[in-house]
Amino acid sequence: MQKIPDWPIPCDLTGVQGFLGTVVGTLCIFIKDLASLAEPLVCLTHWQANFEFGVLELESMEKMKLVVADCPTVRPIDYDTSRETILAVNSSYLAAGYILLQ
Repeated sequence: MQKIPDWPIPCDLTGVQGFLGTVVGTLCIFIKDLASLAEPLVCLTHWQANFEFGVLELESMEKMKLVVADCPTVRPIDYDTSRETILAVNSSYLAAGYILLQ
């Protein structure tokens, strides 16, 4: 989980998409109001949007980092515990999904 707080400021569209794919795509079910928090970054991904990573986008990214860091349901796997670790996978011809639980 340390990678998200240390995520660098994106310098291009690919960087924003990588951050959104990791945070929004993977953790969205755990974060309240994530769509509102992510809106300034999502706007950068629109087809004809000019890429201008300004103060509003930086605040959005930093807020999402804080929310993820403080989320009680998102924790690293504890390999030293006797608790069972479960990898659940679902796939089709169109998409794949997964979740790792402990």
